[in-house]
Amino acid sequence: NASEFGETKKMFMIISALVIWKCLRELVKRQQYGLIDSVVLIGAPISSTPVSKWEEVSSVISRRFVNAYATNDIVLALIYRMHSLDLNVAGLSPVNCSGVENFDITEYTTGHLGY
Repeated sequence: NASEFGETKKMFMIISALVIWKCLRELVKRQQYGLIDSVVLIGAPISSTPVSKWEEVSSVISRRFVNAYATNDIVLALIYRMHSLDLNVAGLSPVNCSGVENFDITEYTTGHLGY
């Protein structure tokens, strides 16, 4: 329940999108809907499919859920794809889920080490 974490909205600020994602998945398991105010994932090494996982995670976020991706992130493209056969990577392309705002930041970064 919400009292377990307090009544005020929380905000995650961390450099690892994967850590944020795992925290959000745990909040889904605990049914902490709307607990987090906003989330911005930058260069996320997370599959953008299935969309149902993104919909579940968005249920714990009360305002903005942003996926910032860069098509020139060679590090993410190589490393993620070495560990997964999935070609749909949130950090490289938009996530097709209502409630997720996608921003192409390719022109603002040189890649994964430029975040």
